[in-house]
Amino acid sequence: MRIHKKISILIMLVVFGALVFNFTAVPSAGQTPTPQMERAKTLIVAVAGDLEGWDPATVTYYTANDMMQTLYDRLVEYDMVKSPDGRMIADPSKIKGMLAEKFSVSGDGLTWTFNLRKGVKFSSGNELTSADVKYSFDRSLKMNKGILLSMLKFVGIDATTQMIAEDPTLFRVKLTKPNPVLPHIFAQAANSVILDSKVVEASATKEDPFSEKWLRNHAAGSGPYLIEKYEPGNQVVYTVNKNYWKGAPKLEKLIYKTVPSGPDRVMLLMGGAIDIAYDLTPLDLTTTLKGAKGVKILSFPTTSTTVFFTNNKLAPFDNVKVRQALCYAMPYDALIAKVLYGLGKPASSPIAEGVLYHKAVSSCKYDPEKVKSLLAEAGLSKGFNMTLTFREGRPEEEASAIFIQAELAKYNIKVTLEKIHTAAWSERRAAKTIAAGLDGYTPYVPDPNYALEFWYKTGGVLNTWQYSSPRLDELALRGVVELDPLKRKSVIEEAQEVIAKDQPVVWLFQPYWNMAMGDNLEGYVFYPDRMTRHSTLFKK
Repeated sequence: MRIHKKISILIMLVVFGALVFNFTAVPSAGQTPTPQMERAKTLIVAVAGDLEGWDPATVTYYTANDMMQTLYDRLVEYDMVKSPDGRMIADPSKIKGMLAEKFSVSGDGLTWTFNLRKGVKFSSGNELTSADVKYSFDRSLKMNKGILLSMLKFVGIDATTQMIAEDPTLFRVKLTKPNPVLPHIFAQAANSVILDSKVVEASATKEDPFSEKWLRNHAAGSGPYLIEKYEPGNQVVYTVNKNYWKGAPKLEKLIYKTVPSGPDRVMLLMGGAIDIAYDLTPLDLTTTLKGAKGVKILSFPTTSTTVFFTNNKLAPFDNVKVRQALCYAMPYDALIAKVLYGLGKPASSPIAEGVLYHKAVSSCKYDPEKVKSLLAEAGLSKGFNMTLTFREGRPEEEASAIFIQAELAKYNIKVTLEKIHTAAWSERRAAKTIAAGLDGYTPYVPDPNYALEFWYKTGGVLNTWQYSSPRLDELALRGVVELDPLKRKSVIEEAQEVIAKDQPVVWLFQPYWNMAMGDNLEGYVFYPDRMTRHSTLFKK
């Protein structure tokens, strides 16, 4: 069996090599391209699963977001700074213009003005105007669904009349209440992007008025790369946008290869057939790849949180004592040591450490006797059966699921594990039909109200666990419009306390973001959303 495995990996390495050598790079004048030249200008990223779709208004799956954001630009973006250890990171406190050359807000905080850059062109050759900006956001409101719709409503935009294209280079947003989070939403890399309205509208049909089907495998952006071809389940190939307004990236080809097997991704990286491998296990990162020739690993603390959740509307999880029992049943230190292999830290709140106004509110510690007591109070001392669902391609979640299954068996809780494809996970998560599962959330906008809005407010688009608290909803509304820092801090801290008392989920840990890549790859910048800005990368 091991021999067959090694043969399959060798075959894959050969196939990848042939694939790379077939790419055509543009040589210097009078120079004939060689395979080495082509490989030097090609970035190959191996991912665990295929993307679910390209539509910026609705996509929430991380890999699809990562693949898509490099095709589009936003009105604004975070500036880059050098961290104390010398690495480049994005600074959410510093927002600068992107497609907007400059932006400002009125003294009363109600009118935001964006002055667009002149001469920016989409990949189609169409020139960017304020009509494209208005269309991109209007489209989401008219579709009346998706993550972008929730983001716009979050900052107080719920009508197309609030967005005004005054002239080709002037775009305004008018709010009814001040909202300082608005520029952070407009900086969101995957969803708040600007579409080429002419191209998208030209692809619309009577049955598909917003070109949703067309955008499942096409793009209409102005970003540093263009789609060359998309082979579902196999690969997505990008080519450089030579007319990119910031200047063409140094890497001329970008390829996302679907490689479901983690060990295969490890071997391909070690063999030099790929440049970046996503979704590797902490065990691989701390053993096989640690110190491996030709490989480097970058680790960053994040504001991501991995949770063990249950549907708060379904029995027996509608009983807070059951949810609390599950919380006390988790061996937190062991999870960080044996699942993350130390590449993470404890999670203690619905708002992650590193986000403004974080407060450690979780009182749960590993306490078997407390678990038994709470289950007895809930009338479930004999245990119960449950299904724990998780998605493929997320090694830390699968390892956690196996760990949790073994732990809960100690209390006669029989856990059936269910691993499903990413597309099925996304559908069931959107429909909120998962009884219990493992998930991770990252506040792409590093603001506490972003986490409250999308994961804990009643009806929140990512509130998979169906948590509902009138008091929390009230506090979330207050927090997003409160301009006094001390008053806002008080509101956000109370919100965390309310959620902790209700225990809608179990906060397991905050995993580090780990990038495994070839040691010749430079220019990586860490962003709070963890997405790779490919245009900054180059090979030495």
